[in-house]
Amino acid sequence: MAKVNAQLRRREQYAQINIDFPSTKETSESDQQLLEDLTPYEKQMLRLIAQGLSNKQIAERLNYSLGTVKVYNNRIYSKLNVNNRYEAILKASLLHQLD
Repeated sequence: MAKVNAQLRRREQYAQINIDFPSTKETSESDQQLLEDLTPYEKQMLRLIAQGLSNKQIAERLNYSLGTVKVYNNRIYSKLNVNNRYEAILKASLLHQLD
């Protein structure tokens, strides 16, 4: 039960990220390049992270190993120049990547 409550809290926190952000026109060219560098699989993974899914849930949904999910996460973090899931979601939201 505690695990379910933690997942719900995490989803609520991520849902609160979807607030008004600057338009795409206001984003820098370097930020746009970050998005272009993400592969379709990485973008898909980022959307699942934004939905509040854990690495294990993402692995199950995509039929990947947990290690593969973690590799994708690290690639996303590196490409977006962030350190964690929250920052990745925030940056993707700022760049309108989760729309």
